[in-house]
Amino acid sequence: MSATTVQHLLPLLLAYALIALFLVAERLLRRGEHAKTIKRQPTDRGSTRFVGLAFGAACWP
Repeated sequence: MSATTVQHLLPLLLAYALIALFLVAERLLRRGEHAKTIKRQPTDRGSTRFVGLAFGAACWP
């Protein structure tokens, strides 16, 4: 792999690493069974989905 290819891939790899870190942190920091489930609950405000969608939109070319 050339240095130019690595320079172009680095932001993408960092973005994927940040997404993975966010998902792991979300899971570890949530308390209670209702908070840890991925199923939509009546008290769910959708903040995690919103952050994920915003991050995905920012990474879209």
